[in-house]
Amino acid sequence: MKIKIGTNWKKVWIHLMLMISSSILIILFFFYGFLPWFTDHGHVIIVPDLKGMNENEVKEITEGLALRYEILDSAYSEKDEPNTIISQNPVANFEVKENRTIYVTINTSEPPKITFTAENLAQIISKDITSAKITLENLGLKVGTPTYIDGEYKDLVINLMIDNQKVMEETTFYKGTVATLIVSNGMGAPDSTNTAIDTSLVAPQQIPPKS
Repeated sequence: MKIKIGTNWKKVWIHLMLMISSSILIILFFFYGFLPWFTDHGHVIIVPDLKGMNENEVKEITEGLALRYEILDSAYSEKDEPNTIISQNPVANFEVKENRTIYVTINTSEPPKITFTAENLAQIISKDITSAKITLENLGLKVGTPTYIDGEYKDLVINLMIDNQKVMEETTFYKGTVATLIVSNGMGAPDSTNTAIDTSLVAPQQIPPKS
């Protein structure tokens, strides 16, 4: 019996080439057909810079680009206009897909409030001026030029004034308000007849109406 070896190898070779060709076609289809369709490959949207815009402007811009937005937080910034965007995530010029949500932080129309307690007043009154300044700044207040009066211990804080009124427990102010420390000059006990800074009878101040 004579075996046709050449013919059998020819068939094997043909089948092998067909399998390789099919595999290549499947791979090409996956990367250049299915994958781009599935991931929308190559179609990206450049995130716009939303900082400084109000919410209506943000809504118009994002809808026009097939994006979404969500107000994630609010904060207060003196240098920015009220009710405008002060930060965003993703940031401007970042590449995203359609319907991506941009999370924004909006600037509030007025600063947050700080209410003094016995605890934080204890960190200011009868403390040295440097320590008191740090406490005030950590509370979000600005520290003005201190007023020095006669007192026994130099640079010891005697009182705290805001808007010419003595700060007491439960006194409430806006953050960013200027506070004035009344500080001892170390030149002896204060003159009891000097009433220029006698604030002991002043009632706690309420927040003034916002203009």
